[in-house]
Amino acid sequence: MRGHSGDAMGRPVQQAAERVLVRHLGARVGSASQLSVTMAAISELAMSTLVARGIPLLEARVIVLTVERFTVGHVLEEQAPRPDAEALKDFDMAAFAERHPTAVAAIAEYFGPGRTVDDLFRDCLEVVIAGAAVKAGAAS
Repeated sequence: MRGHSGDAMGRPVQQAAERVLVRHLGARVGSASQLSVTMAAISELAMSTLVARGIPLLEARVIVLTVERFTVGHVLEEQAPRPDAEALKDFDMAAFAERHPTAVAAIAEYFGPGRTVDDLFRDCLEVVIAGAAVKAGAAS
């Protein structure tokens, strides 16, 4: 994508597009998607659907941004490299569990048999959507 050199917006738009193009695939591209036609189409559909259901435009925009950013953040977290053996060699899991017993118990309980990070994503997204529904209900 090339901007017109005489266009005040041309160079910044070109630079932003080039930054997006050199990023990794997945959420790293999605997280820099301000110029993405695909993300714009997704946002448009989501916002227009909410507005058609009586959600005010500004609130629809905030809801859609919240869901998009939650999604990108979740995917980035999942794409992050896991600690290698060198990074873990000085990690004391017993001491960590002693300092954070509730967090460790919750993680262990959540990821019982059959539960995956995909389940975690869906469950967290349900919380985000439920919060948006409560807020939308209070506004109407």
